[in-house]
Amino acid sequence: MKLFLASFFTKDIAKLFENFANQELKGKTVTFIPTASKVEKMAFYVNSGRKAHEKLGLIVDELDVSTATQTEIAEKLQTNDFIYVTGGNTFFLLQELTNAYPQKLVQHAVSTCFAGGEFQFEKMNFFERAIIKRIAKTDKSVSQINEEAIGKFIPLIINIYSKEQLNDVYTIIVYKKSLK
Repeated sequence: MKLFLASFFTKDIAKLFENFANQELKGKTVTFIPTASKVEKMAFYVNSGRKAHEKLGLIVDELDVSTATQTEIAEKLQTNDFIYVTGGNTFFLLQELTNAYPQKLVQHAVSTCFAGGEFQFEKMNFFERAIIKRIAKTDKSVSQINEEAIGKFIPLIINIYSKEQLNDVYTIIVYKKSLK
């Protein structure tokens, strides 16, 4: 199993994903799960992520876990090549997963860490800056990375995966120190 984590799937992240996948992506299928965004007023990132996947040549197979049956969910997750879960309202997603799956399974899928975030205006294009200004109500670069939370999260990953599996785990954690 390989795990690729990114907070927002843009064209820049798509390039990293293409390198990470290390295979021809054209014609492969991604299960695209936008459920968490269904209750959000601002969900521009969903279409942005969808388009970025399509530009890679991936076939986007949307799966809304709030309306799909357990059979549909299982079939798509087992047969498609990749899984992408958009951001949004995590509590809504958790509620819908709980409705679709037993609690024991959902317990293993719960987020255990929030490591903060960062806006780097000098690296954004005009469109991205305009969106961040409107949503975050700031026009300056902001860094609120919680390195302590990252430090606590790493042992959790190590406990979940065997050493062999860890060789295939690729995590993107962008924070100020790595960008210098």
